[in-house]
Amino acid sequence: MRDFNVVTLGEPDSGKTVFMAAMHEMLGTRAVDDAHHRVFVRAPMGTRSSLVRTYARIVNPDIDWDPGTDRKVYQEVPFTVVARGLDQTLADLFRVRYVDYSGERITTEWMDEKQERFERHLREAHGVLVALDGAKVLSLLERQELGRRYLHEDLKMVLGAVRETTARAPVHFMITKWDLFERRRIGLGFVKGELLKASDDLAGVVGSRLRSASPTATMRLVPVSSLGRDFVRPEQSEDGYLRMFKTGGRVRQLNVDVPLLSLLPDFYATYMDELGAGGRSGFKRVLRRWHKRAGEVFPTVGRAAGDVTAERVTEGKELESYVERILLKSLVDGLMSRFGRRPDPQDVRNEVVRGLPNNVQLAVQAAVQHMALRLEAFEQAYPESELTLEDLDDLARTMEPE
Repeated sequence: MRDFNVVTLGEPDSGKTVFMAAMHEMLGTRAVDDAHHRVFVRAPMGTRSSLVRTYARIVNPDIDWDPGTDRKVYQEVPFTVVARGLDQTLADLFRVRYVDYSGERITTEWMDEKQERFERHLREAHGVLVALDGAKVLSLLERQELGRRYLHEDLKMVLGAVRETTARAPVHFMITKWDLFERRRIGLGFVKGELLKASDDLAGVVGSRLRSASPTATMRLVPVSSLGRDFVRPEQSEDGYLRMFKTGGRVRQLNVDVPLLSLLPDFYATYMDELGAGGRSGFKRVLRRWHKRAGEVFPTVGRAAGDVTAERVTEGKELESYVERILLKSLVDGLMSRFGRRPDPQDVRNEVVRGLPNNVQLAVQAAVQHMALRLEAFEQAYPESELTLEDLDDLARTMEPE
């Protein structure tokens, strides 16, 4: 099964752990129980138990917030993303491996064997999520001293960690604690513009990543609320930081599923663009690159790629091969359709899905459609969420002297 290594970058208290627990609650608990939900995540029993306990403490109004992740903690948090068909057929799509760690590994000078693993994980990450602390971003917008410190210290160090990841890895930014902005009726477009204007580092990272990415790749700024405005009440402390207090109200999560659902199509878009232009030789070349980049990537299909002829691709018999092949085809066709390109009927990609069981094929297609519709609904609700080179061009024009 295909593994994706994902790193979530953020300084201490930026909301990484709360986000992960809330995401698991939505996709690993409620989505599992909802027979109409076409995508959910499954975690090993130990991981699931830990995340359930963490979430239970978070939403218990009688328990204070847990302290930040201990400096000694460094562990992988694996999720298997599962497709569910209309007939309840289940098919494992891929595995996502998050890393749970202390944000101090980014903001302090700290060397141990786990730090070496962390930095290696950065370099090998297939996807990057950047948690921007909503409370600090709000302080920056309100021209407070805390916001200025955030701009020149924490944010700068987090973006420095982004630069350590490969330029081809898709990057998405999350603004955590979005309920703070909802209370003030501040829109995402305004926040995006002010952040890009204030941070040359952010504008630089966005520009360099977009220029090196596939033309079909998308970079998003996702407003996220793991708990919602009814559950927490912000109060400003003496240092200007908005601290959250539990009220015991209803938990209302916002967009905690979007970062994970964004990663798969964006990651594949980088390679599918090359595949679409490469014909048979491109198919084999991209598969070889996948093997070189991440080891055993699509192992059955990868072996079959070496036997591609004018007639057919060697068929694998394992269920895993079926899932991998139909997922590849579904994503290619879906992405090409989204960006106005029609699949070539003679393309080798059509050959890799012959003979697949209908129930598995339909389950994976339902999951792909679910992800596409969810992202489309998000983009309609937040049309300013995409970060583009046009944003940077607009910024440059506003900064020009009159």
